Amino acid sequence: MPPATPQEPAKIGRRIALLSAGTMLSRLLGMVRETLIAATFSLGETDAFFIAWRIPNALRALLAEGALSSAFVPVFTEALTRGPDAFKPVDPTAVADPKAAHLPQLQAVVARVRALSLLVLIPLSALGVLCAGPVLRVTAGDFGGDPEQFALATSLLRWLFPYIFFMGSAAVGVAALQTIGRFNELAFAPALLNVAFLLSPVIFVPLCVRAGLPAVHGLALGALRGGALQLVAIAPALRRAGLLQRPVLDLQHPGVRRVGTLLAPVVFGLAIYQVDVVLSSRFLAGLPRGSASYFNYAQRLADIPQGVFILAVSGSFLPELSAAMARGDRAEGQRLLERMIRLAAFVAIPVAVILATYGEAIVPLIYGYGRFRDGGAHQIAEVVRSLRWQAANVALLALVRQFTAAFSAAQNPRGPVIVSFVDLFAFVGLALWLRGPLGHAGVAAAIAGSTVVQLALLAVGVRKHLSIPWNSLASALARVLAASLPVGLLARLLVARVDFSAPGLTSRFAAIAGGTALAGVYVLCAWLLRIEETARVIAIVRRKVRGR
Repeated sequence: MPPATPQEPAKIGRRIALLSAGTMLSRLLGMVRETLIAATFSLGETDAFFIAWRIPNALRALLAEGALSSAFVPVFTEALTRGPDAFKPVDPTAVADPKAAHLPQLQAVVARVRALSLLVLIPLSALGVLCAGPVLRVTAGDFGGDPEQFALATSLLRWLFPYIFFMGSAAVGVAALQTIGRFNELAFAPALLNVAFLLSPVIFVPLCVRAGLPAVHGLALGALRGGALQLVAIAPALRRAGLLQRPVLDLQHPGVRRVGTLLAPVVFGLAIYQVDVVLSSRFLAGLPRGSASYFNYAQRLADIPQGVFILAVSGSFLPELSAAMARGDRAEGQRLLERMIRLAAFVAIPVAVILATYGEAIVPLIYGYGRFRDGGAHQIAEVVRSLRWQAANVALLALVRQFTAAFSAAQNPRGPVIVSFVDLFAFVGLALWLRGPLGHAGVAAAIAGSTVVQLALLAVGVRKHLSIPWNSLASALARVLAASLPVGLLARLLVARVDFSAPGLTSRFAAIAGGTALAGVYVLCAWLLRIEETARVIAIVRRKVRGR
């Protein structure tokens, strides 16, 4: 296989930049959303909403940010690249044309997969609405015997469950557009959820109050509207590509059977993941009031780098990685996976260091308004405690995402499912041990600890499909860690010298200036250490600034 052409890294770089920009907009709007929620609603209301929201939101993360797309994209890619020979054993003597495109085969598979998704999502959403009470009792217990809290959370979950239908339906379209390289239409659709959330206080909350419902139900209405808008937003692109055809129920189609084969372990893994979500919700619901809110506010901060760049890396490389594996080109697959890991680590490790060491500046900047500000230093300190542990998980999960993508490209989801099962036991053991002394921060620490187990097992298991150049990767990771060390030291110095929680704009500007300085220090150190990804990321930024 010849080395990559100069156009190939630039194409993937533009794709990463585009997805990162779109997700950055979505995450920033989400941050404004969380700030608004923290400033407007009481801890009791936000605890009920966040516990109810964890189930559809966790499914959203799986549907929109990985699991189903990872199952669909390899199958769609095989149909597009191999055409009539798709879903048959690869002939190692055949010469594959990497530029071949067989759109009719892709259209047939997409139409049938869409019918399969509707067959699952409609009953699932209806069942969730009808069984919201029992589902919540399993996931969160009885809120420490508080019937009002339980009733409020049950009502919210009943309103929120149809969100799964919208996001599950969108996942099929997203995977189809990824397969044909139409990333422009995907980049900014996720921001619509947060736009709908931000409209909630103006439109949906007054409607709920007039209807005699608690005001926090306006957030649930905003979530539903946002899910529907995301589905509507990608429809024109699917229609232009000829991929918005009438669903065809054909369970015997080889592509559908292949999707079913891949989805079976994914669904099992989803069930394992939901057990993880259930247990974390129960742990949080059984802790003192405010614990679920503190955990969620920290999680929102940790989610920003995950979506802005790390998920963009795996999502951007997945079509090429899937195509390489479909052709049986292990050398190309190894090269792509190495690039994915190095790029993810280059961004995730310093971001994790900043979140862990600069939290006392970040939390007041984002959440220090309204009712949250009135809670004083205690609420800020509680979010910071959880953020430190969730920051560690940012770096760990960044690497996990890339290894999981390799399994998906190889159409072997069973490996990650088995690993997830082990990860679940690790999480339960750590959470039971740590939640007593650390509270909600113990739940966050348990998640980080179990991710270490997950990462180690995936790194060993991926060798079945791709050989990893561990020596060069270890050297690259060591240099990233060395470049991140001065960032952490400077962050702790700033936190010790500046009162970032003081009221007024001065402390806010100081927090922003300090964060900018920390990013600049990392880029400088990375450049001095000659980290290869520094030049690539700078080139991506320059192209975006110049409008190319």
